Amino acid sequence: MRGRRCGERLDPAPPSPCGEGAGLASHLLQPAQDAAEARFRAIVGRLASRRGAVVDALPGTYVRGTAKAYADALGPGIDQALRARGYLPPPAGRWSDLWSKAPYRFAYAIRETYEGTYLGTENRLTRIDALLLLSGPGGATWQTSPNARTIVPVRGMPSYLASRLALGSGRVDEAERILYEDAFAHICDRFRGGLANLPGCGKPPATSGAENR
Repeated sequence: MRGRRCGERLDPAPPSPCGEGAGLASHLLQPAQDAAEARFRAIVGRLASRRGAVVDALPGTYVRGTAKAYADALGPGIDQALRARGYLPPPAGRWSDLWSKAPYRFAYAIRETYEGTYLGTENRLTRIDALLLLSGPGGATWQTSPNARTIVPVRGMPSYLASRLALGSGRVDEAERILYEDAFAHICDRFRGGLANLPGCGKPPATSGAENR
């Protein structure tokens, strides 16, 4: 009964009933165990072949950040946005190999640069450009390009550090870190805003451009 419900329900959520069913199947005696696990795997395979979406982080350019920092900050939101629109990202463990021929691909790239200086000091402001791409069957592509930079005056600058900068003490790593973190927080917000415009699974992509703010 559990297997029948799972096969009939094309839900954008992960195929957790199938995974739970396969876990229960491991308690069956052979050959019933292999037959049950094969059945659940086939169900997940059909879902992945129709709605599967792999996520790729394209090579980026970083001045202070790292690919891992962006994956940690953006990954959960990407996964949630894809599921909410009917796509099926691969699971972390069991059956992830079934996504090798997934029909959809979401990719993103990050480019960090220094742009300008802070309030007449030598401390550099950060600009971050992101590119979000979704491709599907037939090569149809949706994309958007949010960007963000340090907002001046930056919030959260400690008074002792602001005083030090006012004295013109040159470039201060702690200050540049705070300036970078401000830009990072803004690009994360705008990245999530871009995800809100993802087209639904199987729907024609809408034209989307840069989000300059």
